[in-house]
Amino acid sequence: DAWQGRGLGRMLLGKLVEAARNVGAATLSGITLAENHAMVMLARKLGFSVRREDGDATLLRLELRLRTDALTSAS
Repeated sequence: DAWQGRGLGRMLLGKLVEAARNVGAATLSGITLAENHAMVMLARKLGFSVRREDGDATLLRLELRLRTDALTSAS
């Protein structure tokens, strides 16, 4: 749509990361379709790790460690 490519996703995800840090979250994670290349690229640029979601090859788990004392989730 007309909003794609204007940096809105980067701004919104950046605000979400900031809000999660402000409340003391250890990690921020989400799931996206493997074919959503723009989201995967954005997540990687912001420092998220990307891996296949267990049990579903069409999904990727995106995870960002927000605190250095945080352990990576096993789920």
